[in-house]
Amino acid sequence: MSLNTNKFKEILDQVYAEVALPEGKGYQRHGQGTPLENQPWVKITENVGDGFLLGQALKKIFELKTKDPETLVLNPDMPSLRKETLKAWRKEILGAISYLVFALMWKEEKVFSSLQESMEKEIIPVFDPSCGVMSQEECREALKSSYDVNDDFS
Repeated sequence: MSLNTNKFKEILDQVYAEVALPEGKGYQRHGQGTPLENQPWVKITENVGDGFLLGQALKKIFELKTKDPETLVLNPDMPSLRKETLKAWRKEILGAISYLVFALMWKEEKVFSSLQESMEKEIIPVFDPSCGVMSQEECREALKSSYDVNDDFS
């Protein structure tokens, strides 16, 4: 069995392919060459919030129950039924993962935009129980070191 980090990376690569490559379902249905940040999920999420993305992921997870290849009663005249059902099940899971990644991207963008905006308006000092009130510069450095992304807080 291949339950290892290579298999994990292979699945995440497949999620990327579904979203970003021309043969992927997400690309074909929503992308068609449109940059990810200009696709419908962004506009919808701007209007209704990240509950849309989480709801889409949840819908796909619920749909898995109706497509579970392990619960199929096999018909001897249809030997490929289980294989086709597994393929459909896999597509739903990849779609759910995609929406969860979109939700994470959205949340990080909104949180960091808000933090940066607050810093630019000099709304901070921040109180940290371990060291008291921090200056803006100390807060920026604390934020940079506490979260591993490539955002620029300056």
